[in-house]
Amino acid sequence: MSTLELLIAFSIFTLIIGGAAIISFGNQAVALDTSLANQAIYQARTSLENFKTTLTTNNWDETSLPAEISVADISNCVKNITSSIKWQTTPLRPQTTDLFTALTNPVEAINLGGDCILDAPFGDWRNLNISTSLGIVPSTNPASDIDTVEQTTYLTVNPSAASDADFFIIKDGKTISSLDTGPGLNALDATARFAYVANGSRNAQLQIIDISDDSAPTVKKSYKLPGTYTDATIGNSIFYYRSRVYLGTNKSQLGEFHIIDVANPSSPSELGSWEVGAGVNAIYVKGNYAYLATPNDEELTVLDISDPSAIKRVGGFNAPKGSGNGKSVKVVGNKLYLGRTVGSNEFYILDISDPTNPQELGFYNLNSSINDLVVAGNYAFLATSQVGGELQVLDLTDPAKPNKIGQYDYSNKASGIDFANNQLYLSNKSGDALKIISPNL
Repeated sequence: MSTLELLIAFSIFTLIIGGAAIISFGNQAVALDTSLANQAIYQARTSLENFKTTLTTNNWDETSLPAEISVADISNCVKNITSSIKWQTTPLRPQTTDLFTALTNPVEAINLGGDCILDAPFGDWRNLNISTSLGIVPSTNPASDIDTVEQTTYLTVNPSAASDADFFIIKDGKTISSLDTGPGLNALDATARFAYVANGSRNAQLQIIDISDDSAPTVKKSYKLPGTYTDATIGNSIFYYRSRVYLGTNKSQLGEFHIIDVANPSSPSELGSWEVGAGVNAIYVKGNYAYLATPNDEELTVLDISDPSAIKRVGGFNAPKGSGNGKSVKVVGNKLYLGRTVGSNEFYILDISDPTNPQELGFYNLNSSINDLVVAGNYAFLATSQVGGELQVLDLTDPAKPNKIGQYDYSNKASGIDFANNQLYLSNKSGDALKIISPNL
């Protein structure tokens, strides 16, 4: 019995010692994992802060990224940045530490007059709901363009009667004011204080509307392009950037592209112009370059505008397939998104890291004209003329292969589109002038 008791006691002692050893070594492994995780967090945070400093002090569109850094452009004002540190423990167990941040470029936001997308789309953009459908009076007048700044939507119209209102301000899905500016408006770009509109009058191609009191907008200034012309030179496209308006006209006896100083809205003045040889359908300006969508064989024209008195062409893009004209254009980061009229492969993504030499990254064939487009995060939202597909949504996660995730029939011809507050704002040439569209959440 004594021997049996000794054996039992020895077995118990062995179990205790073994358990203690396991706990001891386990604690050492946990301590090591914690130490490595803390080091990874420190390294990720340091890398993230260093890269944020690079963007804010050197180059907002920096393309040379550290191995652990990835960047997603939400708009030209906001980037989402991820710092990922990966390592393995023994026995081999993959470990990852990710730190995320959103970085805003206040300088570019000011350059754009506050008209900038701040948040990436979220929700199910394959399944959409019309939250608001709004008509105007008279309902037969076609809406020509739309812009949403903060919580306010601005809508332009090309009415059949010059006496009808052609500028509308909308909040919470309701028209709160309207204005008759003349024969009709073809395009607009709004800021927090003023709306700049391209007028259908040869006597006032640019108008500046004071919208500081959104219940009572007023025309601050009507501006006629300088020079002598006898044709119907009218405003066709417009873009505001850094206290200047970039105005495109239809084909004209004058140059079709104009740079106008609006630092003093009461006294705009032309700084320079350029002969396109065709109408300018859309304009986007970033830095010292203007990107024009035109009906020329070269659907995209790139202009150096660093000296407005000596504008020069420095690049362009001629789509390799189809006969469509340049119709719409947007720039986000180092990518340009070009929409064409119907004619095979109407949507193109171009790399403009070198603005003088745009390079094709990918394309998509819609078999429909893209009248306007907006890009936010990994989505492109297209306002098209396709019957049964006036709104189309593309997933741009892989720029080489844009993927259509949905098209929607709103029984209208879409003329303009904007994105704000995780909603789409769609203007239409027939039916209800405005539709506000939300994803399933």
